Amino acid sequence: MRDQRLHAAPDDLLLVGRQSEVEAARLSVMGDVLSGRATVQAMAGAEILVAMSRVGRWRARDPKVERLSQVQLFSACTKRDLARIAVLAEEIDVPAGRVIIRQGDPGREAFVISEGRAKATIRGKGSGKLGPGDCFGEMALLHSAPRSATVTAESDMQLLVLGSREFSSLIEEMPVVGRRVLAALAERVRDAERAQPYH
Repeated sequence: MRDQRLHAAPDDLLLVGRQSEVEAARLSVMGDVLSGRATVQAMAGAEILVAMSRVGRWRARDPKVERLSQVQLFSACTKRDLARIAVLAEEIDVPAGRVIIRQGDPGREAFVISEGRAKATIRGKGSGKLGPGDCFGEMALLHSAPRSATVTAESDMQLLVLGSREFSSLIEEMPVVGRRVLAALAERVRDAERAQPYH
């Protein structure tokens, strides 16, 4: 009697079983579709975020790199070179009236003006004006010779300072940068010599 009940499964029970299998399959397919949509949406969102990140990096340019790129001393340097120099350069604020360097004092660093104005004075030879983008004291990057001029802040200033020690480490780390800067220094020296009257 027990065997007859096992072999005599009603048709409606078989139908319910098949419907359950079909429903499970349908739910599985729907899950895959939804998962696929979620994946596509996630990928699209990631691409948008990457694009926004690139735009953000493009807009948020390093002001130190921008300022260094305008300096003749670093005119031959690539953006990668400038980025490395910017890391080594220190930003300082100088109040109006402060003597930044004094003629005859030993030199150990070069300065790039980010903001403000200064006056450079050479004893017996007059004075000149300096503004944003100008560089002074750069000969100290080559050797610690006495300063050739006195530079005084005429307004509150923001300066980038590159020390001779940092510059030496830069040359050791990236010799090509050193050669580019040294070439620009040599050109500045030639320009200064040409500007001097012959006696």
